[in-house]
Amino acid sequence: MESTTTAQLKTIYEDLQQKLRQQATSASSIDQERKTEIMNLLHDFNDVKDAAQIVVGALANLERKTIKEMHLKYNLPLNE
Repeated sequence: MESTTTAQLKTIYEDLQQKLRQQATSASSIDQERKTEIMNLLHDFNDVKDAAQIVVGALANLERKTIKEMHLKYNLPLNE
């Protein structure tokens, strides 16, 4: 059986360390992309929610009711 020298072991160790660093960087990049995607989706959700509140407010004005009454009429959550 061939003996592995200290220099060879050091080279193998450094190669493995490099691969680990590359994988960690790749995983970090994927995590950041996912966080950005979630933030964009939350932003879109809030825009739609704001638009819905404007519509509910306009309907409340037309029907001369409070926004709370409109939420109850259309079974909308009161605490969001």
